[in-house]
Amino acid sequence: MAVSLIEWNPEFLVGVDKIDAEHRELIELINMLHGYLELGETKSVVVNLFADLYGRVTKHFAYEEAIMRSRHYDQYEEHQADHQCLLDEITTIMCDWEGNSLVNNEAMTKRLYDWFCRHFQTHDARLHNLVGITD
Repeated sequence: MAVSLIEWNPEFLVGVDKIDAEHRELIELINMLHGYLELGETKSVVVNLFADLYGRVTKHFAYEEAIMRSRHYDQYEEHQADHQCLLDEITTIMCDWEGNSLVNNEAMTKRLYDWFCRHFQTHDARLHNLVGITD
């Protein structure tokens, strides 16, 4: 199997068990997608995995946003806007790959890595430091 694109890092933890578990699942899906691309898996398999990733990300963001709203999180609007940008970006990545407009799979997986890690290193890092956030 291919080398993982994203290695689990404790910095991805926000202190909410369900969110933390979903972060791990998202990393697993991204790594699976990366592996499929490296192995030259069929287009239909990759498209289905992209769709699964998008669905899980959408559900994850909705849950995270519900927690932030319930806690009156002071940067909710900025975090929610970043979620929308991330969903737009993954849609663009999917469309680019499906339309073969990316030069290669390595470039696409770099975009996935950047997409995932950028959010966790900024918005979710701040959420992690929010005192009192629990399930």
